[in-house]
This record gives sequence, structure tokens and C-alpha cells, in this order.
Amino acid sequence: MNDPEALEQAPERSPIQAEGAVPGSGGLAEGEPEPASERFLEEVEARLVAPYLLERGRRLICRETSTGQLRDVCAPVLVTDLLLSPAGTRSSLRLRFLTLEGRVAALEIPNDDLAGASPKGVEMLRRAGLHMPANARDMAALLRSFRPQRQAETGVAPGWHPSGALLFGLRDGRVVVPDAPLESQHQRLFQPDAKRLEQWKREVAAHATGNPYALFGLAHALSGPLLTHSGGRSLGINLAVPTSRGKTTLAAMLAAVWPGCPVESWDNSAAGFEDFCVAADGTLLVLDEFPQEKVREAVQSIYRIMNGRARGVRRGLRGTSAVETRPGDWAMAVVSTSEAPIPTLARGSGVTLRGGVGVRMLDLSPDVLWEDHTGFASAFDLLKALEVAVAETEGIAGPMFVHGLLRHWGKVVGRLPQLREATRNDLRRQLGTAGAGKDEGVFMRILDAGTTIALAGQLASRLNVLPQTTQQIRSAVALVLRAALDPQPLPDAHAAALERLRAWLGRYATSRLAEIDEAGRPVGRPRAAAGWRSDSCYFLLPDTLRLAIGPGPALTKFLQYLDDLGLLRRGRDRNSFQRRMGARIHGRPYVYCILREGLDLGPEDMGD
Repeated sequence: MNDPEALEQAPERSPIQAEGAVPGSGGLAEGEPEPASERFLEEVEARLVAPYLLERGRRLICRETSTGQLRDVCAPVLVTDLLLSPAGTRSSLRLRFLTLEGRVAALEIPNDDLAGASPKGVEMLRRAGLHMPANARDMAALLRSFRPQRQAETGVAPGWHPSGALLFGLRDGRVVVPDAPLESQHQRLFQPDAKRLEQWKREVAAHATGNPYALFGLAHALSGPLLTHSGGRSLGINLAVPTSRGKTTLAAMLAAVWPGCPVESWDNSAAGFEDFCVAADGTLLVLDEFPQEKVREAVQSIYRIMNGRARGVRRGLRGTSAVETRPGDWAMAVVSTSEAPIPTLARGSGVTLRGGVGVRMLDLSPDVLWEDHTGFASAFDLLKALEVAVAETEGIAGPMFVHGLLRHWGKVVGRLPQLREATRNDLRRQLGTAGAGKDEGVFMRILDAGTTIALAGQLASRLNVLPQTTQQIRSAVALVLRAALDPQPLPDAHAAALERLRAWLGRYATSRLAEIDEAGRPVGRPRAAAGWRSDSCYFLLPDTLRLAIGPGPALTKFLQYLDDLGLLRRGRDRNSFQRRMGARIHGRPYVYCILREGLDLGPEDMGD
């Protein structure tokens, strides 16, 4: 396991398969006989219901409006099956569609959000090559109009197979196996896709380098499959970070490691939490904002999730005829978000926390989540790019990690105890005196969880799933745990944003802000700029100010903070923080006028 070259690269395959394609060939078939596409058109025409009809000549599905006009919707598509997940909480649609090349391709998309504003399944179809003149809502309405057959997705429940067979069920109903196909014709196999994994590594995971909390989170998201076989316990992490610092993007980035992993709500019943946990067994459970109004109920849910047992609630869910029965416990990684650490929220609600909460849900409260912008001009630009990349590469990293484990199962399982012990000793050495004031049992449980996370990250690195080195992963895990064990008081968010503004102006004021005199006249030739500067003030465009302060406090609250310090010069409208530039500036844009004297920045402090 110590030799990265000893681990083979996963074979390259595509999740989209054309009729007639060679299994595992990694793409669409070279060609399909014309009669097959004609038969497909006949089938589509027969299954369409009003107000939809097929224009055979143009090969387009159209919708007839109330005035009798025809509106183009998309190329021929047909929903054939509604696939129900074993846990009963998720479903997907199996469909076929006609590509621009005239071939019939097959695809499976999530069914759960087709009533939403931006359905993921519609975007998946668009990326897969379906010609779609209509908007996402109209396309989703067409898909909902079909009446597909209902069937169970798979006989393998999420997580490792209870028989000990080398099978791992995914939340979306697919099954990960080492190489050989299953005997059953009804099992849907996960198809490795090396190209998509490389895209995820390049466009998503690479940005965790230099950002220890993001790298810790990715290793944590991949740790679920190891819990059953390494003897580790479930661990939840709570990203206790104020608004607008990138925690939502990080949570979405971690959820996208696994297919069909939504961001769930804390506001749920015991039965609802059991459904979540069964569906997330062996993978990852992501929960949105920790509720400040229902802290007591949420704390009870922490014990229910992390103890890994349903306590007799709805046990029949696992014994239905549609799925194979599983034991009454689960183990997975858990990620939550909140505005403040859980003990702080509990004190504000008058709730007394038991000591076990801190070892089950570890608060992470960094001042800055995204320290390294990895080549982007700002954290804002980085987060926007990540949002797009995460959506395009969703659900590939986790299954590829499991596939790599299964292909090298003998090596991994045989050396797991030794690897775990070596990782544990190294992590304890790196932590040093961190946590010295904590109870020994609490420290050992956090160390145990951190060991599992570091081990998962190192295995992912050696299996070419994570682009970072094993040393980078160990260092990130140690840094995050050290900060969690010995938390330091957080600096004021507005003061920190002001320091970032000072630093930005000190570096870019000369090059990016055009000079004007005190009367508002441009000095020298007019030029495009991010704002203006005079001897007494900086005039920053709204986008420039957001870029300068980065993710942090809400812009309005930060402006109020500047105003309270006497650093902001308002315009004639006293209800607005903005003011308009004078008539000598083209377009008279709205800007924020910040006094230079209060910032302690003179001309000698500025440089390009």
C-alpha cells in the first residue's frame, strides 16, 4: 500500500450507455441501425399524452398551447421506469432519448426535484446531449407527464452487503463491485469513469490544496466505507461559521462526493432521521443549518444518529420484501452547518449539554474557511467556480474510492490494522499537547475519529482519488483537530474584513483605482477602473468592495460597521450607504466613499 504505483488505475467507462454499445467500452456505440431509431420514434409517439405530440419530420416533441400554437420542447425522449430506492426515500427515472447523431441513448436521472425551480435531472439530460429548446420547468413537466413502470432499483441496500460479499450499495440504487458482473440481471452496476474522476480532481478537489478545512472535509466525506472494517466510530463535524464565508459551498462540495446525497434538514421526526441514516449508511449524511429555535430536539437527534441504532422505530423498513434485510445499526460520516458552535446555541436557548455531544458532533469554527484562492482573484471567484464544477462532477469520487478499495481488497484489509495504528501514532505526535486539558476519554474518541478520517484520505490519495499527497492530508487533519481541541477566540468578523480591505487597497489602489482631484475631475487620461481615489477618499464600486473584503460579514452590516467608525461618507440620501460620482465621471456610477485618513493608508503605503 505504500507504493502508489502498485495500485492500478480504474478502467475508463461512461455512465451514459447507448443501445448497442459494448458494455464497459466507455461511450456510445459506433452506430445504430436506422430501424432502431424509427422504432423508438414510434414508441415515443404512442406514449405521449396531450398536450404533447411528436413532429416526426423535425424529430422534436412539441407542446400545443391553448391558442393552438406548437412550442418546441426537446428531441424525442421516453421515460420507461420509475426506480424506487431500497430505503424508500429516493427515486430516479430511467429514460431513453435520441441524440443529435440519431442514436438512442439511455440515462438515469433523479426524480425527487422535478417539481423544483432548477431540476438536476434536466441539467443532466442537457449535458448528456439531449437537444432541449424549452426551459427547465417545461422540460420537467414533460418528464412528469409520462407514466413509467414502477420497480425496485436493486436488491442491495446502501452500504456494505451484510453477507460479507464484496458488494457496496449506493444511495441511488447502483452497486459497486470489483470487476466481475453480478449473476442477477436486475442488479445495476456502477460503471467506473476515469475521465469524470479526473475532471473532479482537477476542478473540485485540487482547490482543497492550501485550504485545510476543505481537505479535511473531503477526507471525512470519504471515510464512511472504512467505518465498518476499521473499527472506527461515526463522527459528525459541524461547520460553525458565520454567513457568507463559503460554508454552504463547502457542504455542497462534500455532499457531491456521493451520488444521491442531498442536504437534509434538522427539522425532522425520529422516523425521518432513521430513513436518512439507513439511506446514508456507509457514506455521508449532510444536514443544513443547526436549528437555533429547537436546540434540545436537535441534540437528541445527534445521539440518535451517532449511536447508530434505530431504538425500535420503524424497524420494518429494513425487512421489506423489496430489499435484503440489514442489521439495525448504521455508521457514516456526518456534516452539519450552523452560525455558531453548538454549545453557544445551547446556552442561548437555556439548554444544558451533556458531555457526549462534543465527541459525537465536533464543532469546527475557523475564521477563514478558504485561505488559499488557488489562482482566483478572490475567494468569491473561487466559490463561484466551485459551484459550477461541483454540479458537473457530482457523485463520482465516493463510488470510485469504493471501487478502488474493492479492486485491492486483499491488500487493504490485510494491512488495515497496521495502517490504522501507524496513522493514529503519527496523528497523536502531530497534535502534541493539543487537548491536554480535555478528559482522556473525550480526547481518545476524537483521536480515534480523526485517525479514520486521515486513513481514508491517505487511501484515497494512494488510489488516485484525491490529488493531494498523503503528507498534505495528514497535516490538514492534524491542523483542523488541533484547532478544534484548543479553540482560539474568533476575531471580530467586521474587523477582519476591514483588515482585508486595508490589505487590498495597499496592494491595488494605485493600479486599479483611477485618480481624481478633490473637485472630482480625472487626473490624466480617463481609463476603465474598479473605482477612483482622491487625496481624501476611495470611491469603490460595489463589486470592488465585495472583492476586497472577501467572504465574511453581510455587506450591509459591514457598511454599517464602517459608518459607525466614521469611515464612510454617505450621499445626499441618508438612508443609503451609496453616493453617485460627479458629472465628470462617465455614467455617474454609484460607489461607496471610504475616508482614507481613517484607514491609515497614505500614498507611501500603496503599491501595485
